[in-house]
Amino acid sequence: MKKLLWVAMTAVGLSSTAVADVNLKHFNDLIQGVTIEKTQPSEIEGLYEVFVKETPYPIFISKDGRYMLEGNAVDLVRGINLSETYINSHIKEKINQVNEKDMVIYKAPKEEQVITVFTTTDCPFCRMLHSQLDEYLAEGITVRYLAFPYRGLNSQGYEDMVSVWCSDNRNESLNQAVTFAEAKKGQQIPAKSCNNPVADQYKLALELGVQGTPAIILEDGSMIPGYVPAKELKKRIEMKGL
Repeated sequence: MKKLLWVAMTAVGLSSTAVADVNLKHFNDLIQGVTIEKTQPSEIEGLYEVFVKETPYPIFISKDGRYMLEGNAVDLVRGINLSETYINSHIKEKINQVNEKDMVIYKAPKEEQVITVFTTTDCPFCRMLHSQLDEYLAEGITVRYLAFPYRGLNSQGYEDMVSVWCSDNRNESLNQAVTFAEAKKGQQIPAKSCNNPVADQYKLALELGVQGTPAIILEDGSMIPGYVPAKELKKRIEMKGL
């Protein structure tokens, strides 16, 4: 987060929406080039939460705008990491704004939970997760994929994701693309292009703080980085009461 703020200081311009009754003059003077999405009173007396588009992490600012705090805010009485709660809520809100028609969905026959996974074809652990897809579905976990070609928008992963999203049958195309990328078996999916959400999903992943793939988002907005076997994931989800 500190890196974001110091980088932002060298940029220009700032727009804001939904600003609460907090003095942002010093913030605006110091932190430029970021977009304020929401400002609201914090549970911590005298502090306000400022949410910017470029990161899911909240910034805490005093009402007079003089003091700014970053990092974890913990309620020691309740034993709750308030920052983590805010981040999860933010991620959940952003994921819920994505239309399912822009996802690749493998629905569990007896659905009990839903996960949203940022994935790409040139990621070994993404391919491992996908190769065990039937195990997740058997556990009652529906898997919804969003594209995150983490190597960038000029990578093979990006081209694969675009071809998958532009195909007539995304599920079959993703299966084929993963199989080919893993062991060069079968045929490479035909290259296709169309009006697609891959670049937008890539940008969304960056905004949410995704740093690698697979990135598993649970229904409460909490993020699990990396591959997790189906049965272990089921236990983690149930421990959260989801």
